[in-house]
Amino acid sequence: ARAAKSGREDCTMVSATGEVDLAIDRRNQPTAHLEKRIPAVGFQRADGSMKTVLIGYTMHPVCYCTGDIAAEWPGATAEAIGERFSGDTVPFVFQGACGNVNPPQRDISDEQMQSWGRMIVDAIAEPLRQAEPEPLRFAVRARHVAMLLDYPDEKEIREFARRNRESLANHSRGLEACDTWERWAMQYRDDGKADYLDAEITAIVLGNRVFVAGPFETFSRMNPELHRQTALDCFAVGYTNGCYGYLPHAAAYDEGGYEPSAHLWYRNFGFKRGELERLAENSAPLIRQAVQAAFTSAPLAPPEAESR
Repeated sequence: ARAAKSGREDCTMVSATGEVDLAIDRRNQPTAHLEKRIPAVGFQRADGSMKTVLIGYTMHPVCYCTGDIAAEWPGATAEAIGERFSGDTVPFVFQGACGNVNPPQRDISDEQMQSWGRMIVDAIAEPLRQAEPEPLRFAVRARHVAMLLDYPDEKEIREFARRNRESLANHSRGLEACDTWERWAMQYRDDGKADYLDAEITAIVLGNRVFVAGPFETFSRMNPELHRQTALDCFAVGYTNGCYGYLPHAAAYDEGGYEPSAHLWYRNFGFKRGELERLAENSAPLIRQAVQAAFTSAPLAPPEAESR
């Protein structure tokens, strides 16, 4: 914080939206959905250079299969920001609502990873440089939402564990996960704990951009749901302030697949069908509050004019 304060500069804010056809819907189901947009925000110095560039793209960071810890495609994108703008440009890169969205290949080379990072940045670099300055508007609003859990009884807990033991019979870690989850689920019920998750949802307005963040592996259909509820082009961001588990759209429960039952690996309960759509509905008032606060208050003042 001290370094940020000492490094303050006069900047103008610019934004742009690019598009790249890179990611895939890994579920390959009738309700497959992708978010190809790349929202970007930059803080531009008087000489045209970028002090900071923020980029979002919706894609799971699962390009490597080694099991090692890596910065993945967000790291490659951050490096590409330095290449396409300048070495002192501070990069911010975030994945969107990518619960169902994977890279087109896995177990790839470092060179391939770097080319994807450049592809993402190239989609917005020139539009961001050419963008007209925007008023420095900023607002954050947060609220807690009770997300309803699919709360099984003892018989359903035993049955879920049994089915997974059958399907994971040759998977030692999977069998261990089944045992761990079953013990946890029985204890959770014995303790009489809540059948909902108290989740913090945050709406962030930055210039003309609206970001909505929550602690889930949110499916990408959250974006059109937010648009349907608000008529705004919102960009959902998952994995923020924690990650409880997958939040699929309603139709995914009928389509099956890994995600609706992935709570086995999270050691928790899955969400009830329709919770993604209900979350979008409950987020709409929060988004409107943030937008109203950002657009009705005076634009942010430069540091010299701050009163406190």
